[in-house]
Amino acid sequence: MLGNSGNNIRAPFGVKSGEDITFRNNSVVGDLPANAFAMRVNVENSLVTNDRINFYNNIYSDPTGTMGTGQGGGTNDFSDSPLEEVDDWQLLGNLYWNNGGPIPSSTSDVINYTADTSAVLANPQLAAQQSLVIPRW
Repeated sequence: MLGNSGNNIRAPFGVKSGEDITFRNNSVVGDLPANAFAMRVNVENSLVTNDRINFYNNIYSDPTGTMGTGQGGGTNDFSDSPLEEVDDWQLLGNLYWNNGGPIPSSTSDVINYTADTSAVLANPQLAAQQSLVIPRW
């Protein structure tokens, strides 16, 4: 997913009251204007909580160092995942890069990159996105 638009989004990945969902081998890259750079996991149906939500081997890379800054310059945010709305989840083997700056983390979100026991904190060496020609259909 290439995030080089001026249009703000909520988050590139989202789960609303889901179970047994895995996001694997994806790349989110660019100066993504979003409320959360990686994911939003929240409850839509109070009868179904978020259970067994997994994120494996993904790349989360912001070469500009503004990871998760929302429209209007809001604070950086890696995920939107309210503490009481996510029961069981896992981050494992993901790569995180914010141009050498800190990866955002929040005590109000249950999902934070710091829980990834196999995290890779390094530049993924992806080509610059500014010169890419965006396809139009």
